[in-house]
Amino acid sequence: MRPGELRELAATIRELSRSYEEFGNVLSGVVDALRPLKRIIGDPNVEAKAEGSRMIAAGVALIAFPDPTITDLIGVGLVAAGLLENKMRQITVVDTYREFQEVIGRVGDISRELRF
Repeated sequence: MRPGELRELAATIRELSRSYEEFGNVLSGVVDALRPLKRIIGDPNVEAKAEGSRMIAAGVALIAFPDPTITDLIGVGLVAAGLLENKMRQITVVDTYREFQEVIGRVGDISRELRF
């Protein structure tokens, strides 16, 4: 290799090194920004059950049914009561997703039972 080619190679390696350093700094900033969200999102591998989840499930079911608006009010009340019962334990996004899937499954079961 000639000296000119070596200089070009060294300059390219320096530029690449700066790019990797920049990428590392950006990635570190993203990690620092997302760290507080970890507590809110929760751990998807933990099977934690909320104490007031039956009240919340009943409230969501009442809200989901297209009955008169009074069931919406009762449903919101039940959800609020269930959340108050759980106030000592922080509800995470994972908990909300699991509970929603469970309630949708129950609503589907009830609607299948009503059809037959």
